[in-house]
Amino acid sequence: MVYIITISKFPSHIAAAVGKRYLESLQKYPPDVSLGEATVPIAIERTEDGIQAIGITEVKKGKLEEALERSQNVASMFNDLEGFEGSIKVHMTASEALATIGMKIPE
Repeated sequence: MVYIITISKFPSHIAAAVGKRYLESLQKYPPDVSLGEATVPIAIERTEDGIQAIGITEVKKGKLEEALERSQNVASMFNDLEGFEGSIKVHMTASEALATIGMKIPE
């Protein structure tokens, strides 16, 4: 399985604006189970530097390109919020990573 991990960081003083935009993003881009399952829909952490949000989606086989496009579309909705920064990363399982170098996990 492949995972898309989104990480967002923003100052706490814009939390209400981020929350409002998040609700708008759910309306515009509702969860699409045909692309994958949100194993962690969103997890929030308050730090001394502000707020960090993490989401993890397990992407269905053959749906990575579509899932990434959807993630980019959602992320673009936050571009105009001053201080908001984010990243979108793609990770694979250990067995998939080992397969790329001709190895596998022992059974």
